[in-house]
Order: sequence, then structure tokens, then C-alpha cells
Amino acid sequence: MKKGIASIIFLFGCLQLTAQWSLETTFTQYKEGKPVLNGRRSLFDSQDKYDSKNRLVEKIYLGTVTKGAKAMFEYNDKDQKVKETHFDSTGKVRTSKVFTYNSNGKVETVLFEWTDKSGDKRTGTEAYFYDDKNDLIHKTYTTSKGGLESEWFFENKKENGHKIVTTRHISKGKEQKPVVVEYNEKDLVIKEGSLNYEYEYDEKGDWKLKKMIRNGELVGEYYRTKKKD
Repeated sequence: MKKGIASIIFLFGCLQLTAQWSLETTFTQYKEGKPVLNGRRSLFDSQDKYDSKNRLVEKIYLGTVTKGAKAMFEYNDKDQKVKETHFDSTGKVRTSKVFTYNSNGKVETVLFEWTDKSGDKRTGTEAYFYDDKNDLIHKTYTTSKGGLESEWFFENKKENGHKIVTTRHISKGKEQKPVVVEYNEKDLVIKEGSLNYEYEYDEKGDWKLKKMIRNGELVGEYYRTKKKD
């Protein structure tokens, strides 16, 4: 009897964590102030499903090319994402990612697994390193065949209450041009290279419209619509 009650409680808990609401994101590209997608779905369009704990559990891609592909997300009892699985439009697994965390709750490693064009299983590992303030300062990417392929070095600072991160990326021994990203008080990107971002928020303080602006001209918009499932 106790076993039956426990099973019912467990099942109820699982039902509580199924998708409770979703967030549909659409992207419109602009050129000279006019939309250029002509009604076609963007590669960035998606429907994101969240559970009762506001955790992203499924992303369904809606783009003209990506339609039917999706990603599933799993969490531990600390609400940390522990696994990501990406499927193509036929339902075949394309890539999986497994996450581990350090004692401060920061991502420590991400293990990638995928199948290459020849059908061979491939793996890659990202390793993350932090300073004593828990700011990310170094990241490496190593593959099962190529060894150390990329590494990133991060310089963190604050100006006028905004976080500014400068990233140096070295890929296969060649250093790329540094990228500077500025974040606002909500930890949202407001400047990245030549792009500036502006946001409009809903009544709960979540952004619903993100504008991409280059040299004072609107070049793209993301719009998010919340839906109750």
C-alpha cells in the first residue's frame, strides 16, 4: 500500500513539472527600415516550453529550415541543468550535452557528443575556470580527435553599474579579434561589437521586445509572446 502511495506522489510530482507555459520568439530582419523576411520564418524563431518551476524543458524550432527540430533539457534537484539533447526534424539525436558544476554552483564542464558525417561518434569537452569572485576568466574546448582546439580568456570589469566583458578567443593557435560585451542591470546584453540592443519589458519585468541597432539603424527585432499551456 505504501509503495502504491509513493508511486502516486512521484507521478503527481512529475505531472507538476510538465510544461505549464510557453514562450514563442520571432525574429524579423530589417534593411533600410523595412522587414526583409517576406513572411518566412527566421532561423531564430522558436517555441520554448517551461515547467511549473519556470525551467526551460523543451525548445521547438519554427524556422523555415529548422522546422521540426527541437531540444530537450533535464535538471537535478538543485534546478541545475544537467543534460541537453538536440534532435533533428526526423527525431534523430544530433548532439547531446552533459553539464557538471563546481561547489559554487558554476558550470565546471560541458561534455558534447555527436555523430560526424562518416557515422563516427565524436566527443568534445568545455572546461570553465573562475576567479575568487566567481567571474569566468578562462574556458577551453578540447575534442576527442583534435585535442585543444579553442580557448577563451575573459576580462571582467564594471562601469556605471554595468558589467563589461572583453573576450579573447584563440582557435587552433590563431587569436581572433577581441570582443567586448556590455550588460545592463538585468544582465542582458546591451552592446556587442558594432551592435546595440534596446529592450521593452512586460508587466513582470521580462523583456518582450529586443531591438538590434547598428550605426543608429534598426537591423533586427526579437519579439516574445507568453502563452499558457
